[in-house]
Amino acid sequence: MISEVTGIRRIRMLYLQLLYRCNFECLHCFHGKRLQHADAFTTDEAVNLLTLMRDEYGTEAVTLLGGEPFVYRDLAQVVRYAKRDLGMRVEICTNGYRIERRLTEIAPDLDLLRVSLEGIGTTNDKIRKFGSYRSALRASKSPSNSASGPARP
Repeated sequence: MISEVTGIRRIRMLYLQLLYRCNFECLHCFHGKRLQHADAFTTDEAVNLLTLMRDEYGTEAVTLLGGEPFVYRDLAQVVRYAKRDLGMRVEICTNGYRIERRLTEIAPDLDLLRVSLEGIGTTNDKIRKFGSYRSALRASKSPSNSASGPARP
């Protein structure tokens, strides 16, 4: 295991890239052609990894990344498992594009939603996708997002 090689016995925070797929094709994206590939983890693999990290390394928090996490089919299941079954702090980093319906579904188990932008208004839209700036602002103002309380370090 990791501790045998590095001496590290505890990993408090896990950044888990669930998938490469995304609903954007940003100019600067390092995923390139992988954007259309299958998910990096099946739901079972993600759940098993979260369990391993909590049990073996005392992991307390997970940030779910992509691609775009909100296009991951079983996002709600993974979020719910991490929060309810493992007691982890759960964060998602998203582009915020058209996520309101799914955000409402996972909000009770989400501690923090990170919405990324590349600039203001048309600057963001040119780099990402037309309409993405307004969509990201709507997501960040969503009652589902504000219910999670203040950010913690």
